[in-house]
Amino acid sequence: DTGWGSSDDATATGTSTTGTDSSSSDSSDDCLFLCDFDLPPDPTPCDPFAQNCPVGEKCMALGEGPGGPWFTTVCSPIIGEGLLDDPCTINAPEAVDDCAAGLFCWQGQCTSFCKGSLEDPLCAGSSSCEFFDDVLPLCLNQCDPLAQDCGPDMGCWWTGIDFSCANTSLDIPTGDPCGFINDCVVGDVCLVAELFPDCAGDNCCASFCSLSDANACAGQPGLSCVSFFEMGEAPPGFEDLGVCVLG
Repeated sequence: DTGWGSSDDATATGTSTTGTDSSSSDSSDDCLFLCDFDLPPDPTPCDPFAQNCPVGEKCMALGEGPGGPWFTTVCSPIIGEGLLDDPCTINAPEAVDDCAAGLFCWQGQCTSFCKGSLEDPLCAGSSSCEFFDDVLPLCLNQCDPLAQDCGPDMGCWWTGIDFSCANTSLDIPTGDPCGFINDCVVGDVCLVAELFPDCAGDNCCASFCSLSDANACAGQPGLSCVSFFEMGEAPPGFEDLGVCVLG
C-alpha cells in the first residue's frame, strides 16, 4: 500500500482549490511550509462552533495558506456576503474571506461551520463535521471517489480526513504535473512524483481505480492499481479504492 490514505494521518495529502500542497506534511527537520510565518501579536481565540464574536465579525481560522495548516481562531471582520456553496476567496494569514457570517471559504466555496460543540458537532442534511488541525470545524458533503457522485463542475477530493465534494480547478490530465489535489481532472488526485515512472514535476495526477478490477490501469504502462489506504485502515465502503501508481 502507499500510506497516503492513512485514516490516522489527516495530513497525508491535503486539499484546496486555492492552494494546499499535495506533498506529505509528516514532521521532519526540514521546513515544509513558510518557516518565517508569524502569528499576529496575542491573537484571542474564539469559538468557531458558537461564533461568539462581536457584531460585524465572525470566528475565523487563521492559517498559513488557503488550505492550512491552521494555527488558531480569531475574530475577523465580515467583508463579504457569499452564501452557502457560493464561490469565494480567502486570505488565510489574515483570517479574512468574502463569505457571510457562519460560513468559511473552503476549497473556493462558502462552507458552513459546524454547529453544536466539539463534543457534539452538528451539521445539516447528509454533511458531516470534519475538524482540521483541531482548529477548523466544517460541514462537508461526503462522496465516493470511484463513483464521482458530486454535482456538475465538482469532483470528489481527498481532504486528508475524508472524501468531500468541491469545485474543480484546472482539469489537468492524468500523468501531468499538478500543484494541488483538485488541479486534476475529476476522478484523479494529485500525488508526489516518486509514485510515477516519469513525472515531470514535483507532483502529478493519478487516476483512482478499483482494486477488484484487474484491468483498472491497463491504459497506463508501468502503473498498477495500489491501495489508497494503508492495510486495514480503509474506512467502511472504501476497501476497494486504489490509485494507478508504481506498484
